[in-house]
Amino acid sequence: MFRSALRQSARVATVAAASSRISAARAVAPVANSFRGYADKASPTEVSSILEQRIRGVQEESGLAETGRVLSVGDGIARVHGMANVQAEELVEFASGVKGMCMNLEAGQVGVVLFGSDRLVKEGETVKRTGEIVDVPVGMELLGRVVDALGNPIDGKGPIKSSKRSRAQLKAPGILPRQSVSQPVQTGLKSVDAMVPIGRGQRELIIGDRQTGKTAVALDAMLNQKRWNNAAGADEAKKLYCVYVAVGQKRSTVAQLVQTLEENDAMKYSIIVAATASEAAPLQYLAPFAGTVGLLHDYTWQMLDVEAPGWYKNPLFGVIFHSRSAFDRVTRLAPLTLSPGLTCQLFALKPPGRSFFKNLLYPQGRFWAIYAHTMKKPGVKGYRVYFGSGTDTLDGVRSRTKMYKPFVTRGIPRMVRTAFRQGYRITHTGLLCWTPIPRPRDVPRVRALFLALEATLTCMFFVQTKHIEDMYWKHIFPWVREDVEYSPLCCRSALKETIRGYQDLSADQLEDIYTKRISHRRSLMRGYARTHKIRKLAKNAVAFRKKNAEHSLKHYNKDTVAGASKQRTRKAAIRSAARHPCGPCGRNFDSPSALKKHLGTDRHASKLALQAAGAAVAYRQMSLLLRRPPGREAYPGDVFYLHSRLLERSAKMNDKLGGGSLTALPIIETQGGDVSAYIPTNVISITDGQIFLEAELFYKGIRPAINVGLSVSRVGSAAQLKAMKQVAGSLKLFLAQYREVAAFAQFGSDLDAATKQTLSRGERLTELLKQKQYSPMAVNEMVPLIYAGINGHLDNVPVAKILQWESDFLNHLRTNEKTILDQIDKEGALSKELEAKLKDVIKSFTANFS
Repeated sequence: MFRSALRQSARVATVAAASSRISAARAVAPVANSFRGYADKASPTEVSSILEQRIRGVQEESGLAETGRVLSVGDGIARVHGMANVQAEELVEFASGVKGMCMNLEAGQVGVVLFGSDRLVKEGETVKRTGEIVDVPVGMELLGRVVDALGNPIDGKGPIKSSKRSRAQLKAPGILPRQSVSQPVQTGLKSVDAMVPIGRGQRELIIGDRQTGKTAVALDAMLNQKRWNNAAGADEAKKLYCVYVAVGQKRSTVAQLVQTLEENDAMKYSIIVAATASEAAPLQYLAPFAGTVGLLHDYTWQMLDVEAPGWYKNPLFGVIFHSRSAFDRVTRLAPLTLSPGLTCQLFALKPPGRSFFKNLLYPQGRFWAIYAHTMKKPGVKGYRVYFGSGTDTLDGVRSRTKMYKPFVTRGIPRMVRTAFRQGYRITHTGLLCWTPIPRPRDVPRVRALFLALEATLTCMFFVQTKHIEDMYWKHIFPWVREDVEYSPLCCRSALKETIRGYQDLSADQLEDIYTKRISHRRSLMRGYARTHKIRKLAKNAVAFRKKNAEHSLKHYNKDTVAGASKQRTRKAAIRSAARHPCGPCGRNFDSPSALKKHLGTDRHASKLALQAAGAAVAYRQMSLLLRRPPGREAYPGDVFYLHSRLLERSAKMNDKLGGGSLTALPIIETQGGDVSAYIPTNVISITDGQIFLEAELFYKGIRPAINVGLSVSRVGSAAQLKAMKQVAGSLKLFLAQYREVAAFAQFGSDLDAATKQTLSRGERLTELLKQKQYSPMAVNEMVPLIYAGINGHLDNVPVAKILQWESDFLNHLRTNEKTILDQIDKEGALSKELEAKLKDVIKSFTANFS
């Protein structure tokens, strides 16, 4: 009975729905005919669409094209319904504040990759368009900085003051704006500059298995530009700026890279773009050093939580930081910014040297900070270090650091006063970490946190003298006191100090005290200013009034008409003299529009080292999560276009567009030396040559481990220095023959004289081309070495002593034959006279070499 009743009710509902549809259709027909007065009746398509809209009762919402809602989210990908007019690669913003980029534009939904944690985005959340395509800051202000893929600074040096932005996806230059490669890129590596030369505007692939020195080649090339940039002086056209893009690398690797560049003073012309491997593909835009602050906080909590007697620390620390959750709440009140040097040093295996303290920053502004003083005495080897904290509520750390002066007896630590009396002076003051001055209600707790941070860093760096309490905390840190090369100046732990502030007052009472303190200080300053004016007036009243009167008359008698005329004349002179200069390259232009067009070109020679394989892997991961159809090796079908649109930006521009260049050194990691895999073959077909690094050569100690047979440069030889081309023209062919003969010589014992000579000279040339990492060489020093090796002048030198001969010979040239080096550097070629002189020098030195 229940079933029959249910069927009857369903029939009634169906009939009612049908009758409503018919009545709605009748009501729609006159309206449709009024819009379409030129036709007798509507087409079936129009009628069906109108009926569908009226039946469902769907009406277009205002702003539907500008907003949407999250259908699903996970793995860094959000699927959003709505936003019908959104553009490809447009930035969108979620209600939680997370931003994303639209990658998939599908019917009814949009696939968005997130630039933040997907845990913050919820299903059903509102998404709105920003109308902006993904862009990044550009300009000379980025030099010396470490940024993420969106151009956000992640090195703790503050915001980047760049007024220009450019889209991340730019169209590569066409054919007409380019010119052929004509200027060399000196890498400082003998084997590269001699056999696989690179030119400005070229795309040279660096390929090889993992741990074969691929990054080392790019890094040495970056370090070598210091020599050329310093020699160029103010001529920006000769300088070479470097950009290193670390995609999919470990955070510790990026930190070590930055540390190496800073130690060699190469960051001033370099930019590091970091997207590390520790995050999912859409989250690789996060900072590589984001976890360093958390590491420092972990060390600090361990220092506070150690089991020790009561005299180890002030009991008030236990009240404020009674648990880890309470400690974390206080750390959120004071977001720390770490010095770039400290960011790298926390990953190091031993304490820092003097260069670490010398390169510490002291940013402008008012901060609470942990500072480091480096003290040195003239004529005395060694230096001393002191750590302290500055937590003044008005002036911050500066009110503390400015107190450290010789002959000051109050307010500075006893051991620092003693060092001043012994003749030591402060040579550098820098900040290890800092935070903006907190709100008055948070001052007591944040001040306790900074005392704990001071104690942690003091103990970690062994800036505190030996004490019985060392036994309680020395197991926390990775270093040992015996590795420290400086003398400590801290005599006690900051954990024993009194925590200044009103710990027992409420937040409102603390705010009231701060307001009264500010008011009192302003009244004092007003009183001082009034007293100062009265003092000047009392000394010489006539002169004081006369000076004020002259200033007033000068202001009121100012000729504004003449000033405007002078300004117009000056602008006309600027236009006639074409004085619209480009700051970086120094060229002048006759109009602002010409200057703007010039600034939009790749005018300044730059070198881009890119982890291309990491970019392809990240793109594959995002494409699979976006459900794009996979192809070979699960890569999407447009992965070739991913690399080509990037590498085609490398070009040598013609003189009308500034004559600048962009050189690319993409880095690809192979598996088991297989260069026929999908991504390696793709990039090889795009680039102008490749440097193939072989694992077998690397393990034999031949470094850089360049395989001469597979490495090639298709256009760089046109830009090779003439002197290098003269001496190294046959080097690559000879080494290829040597390795072929060496492979066959393993199976035979009877060799003719020519083969023995080839083997002997090949061994010496191979040894001569070896080079230590981080030691790039000038081209005027490479030429004599390769000349000596290729012409057989080293045939009588034992193979084991080749590197010793090289070191001694270079010292001999720098001291006794500097004119040869200067002449090669100046002329760029080997004349007959210079070649004869070089030959005599090599012969005489080799004959006397023991």
